[in-house]
Amino acid sequence: TTSSPSSSYTHKTQINTKQSNTMQETMSGFISGAILTTTKTFVKYPLDTATVRLQMPQSTYNLNNIPQLFQGGYNGKHRP
Repeated sequence: TTSSPSSSYTHKTQINTKQSNTMQETMSGFISGAILTTTKTFVKYPLDTATVRLQMPQSTYNLNNIPQLFQGGYNGKHRP
């Protein structure tokens, strides 16, 4: 059997479309992963700091003074 030029073109187009979809999925996963990690760091870091402050023995921090508990919550965090 001989294949027509149009079927060859269709096959090449399908391959290019699959490669394009794979690249889009890869970039989408990379970008969403970066956004998730950044958001998680900015939300979780001060909460972890407050948790540690509350668990320290003889700590002056308490739940009656929430602003003091979170004050300096990002100290020690810097850009890579």
